[in-house]
Amino acid sequence: MKNQYVGDVNDYKKYTLIEIISEVLNEKVLVAWMLTEDDSRNDGNKLDYLKNEKNERQFNPELFDKLKLIDKNKRGIDAVEKLLGDRYTFHSEILSDKKADREKHFESVLKKAKDAGLVFFDPDNGIEVSIRQGNKNSSKYLYWNEIQQIVESGKDVLIYQHFPRQKRETYIERLKNELHEKTKLEVLPIETANVLFLLATKQGNKLNEIKNKWEEKK
Repeated sequence: MKNQYVGDVNDYKKYTLIEIISEVLNEKVLVAWMLTEDDSRNDGNKLDYLKNEKNERQFNPELFDKLKLIDKNKRGIDAVEKLLGDRYTFHSEILSDKKADREKHFESVLKKAKDAGLVFFDPDNGIEVSIRQGNKNSSKYLYWNEIQQIVESGKDVLIYQHFPRQKRETYIERLKNELHEKTKLEVLPIETANVLFLLATKQGNKLNEIKNKWEEKK
């Protein structure tokens, strides 16, 4: 997550999804931003949906109105944390590429997750690829050992994942199976136009309800 992404269409979808999941699972949520420094890229400028109120607002009217109030020149996680209010807790420290800093970062996430049942991870790109922890750009990824650590502490996880240049159907199925294999939890992939969300939960009996509530929004 970067401050420059705040309020874009992916934000709109992910906060709606978190609302649905937390309600159905009846779990408190920790939002682990995995915040990284802004850069000069145009990622996060997907704000045109806010101009299309007739079609877009019906997806989540209350959230749409709140996101529309965010000053586009003052976009940042502070604005979202105020917007979401007391509904969730947040881990807002910046994550660097340094391995030692990363270990401290996730120790802090674990402590903050003590009273939560679900941890939402919001990495820039998603689950690890070939970049090793501690190397350049490793802060853009969530690593399997970190997912397993959170799950072993008794938490469910929701993960933000960008699509690589692969056939989506094959990619989703592979990642779903890998997440299940590594966590032993039931996994629900939720696809949007731009990104994938992966929910791994102990409450596998609730997955159809979550899926149906999401489909009703579309």
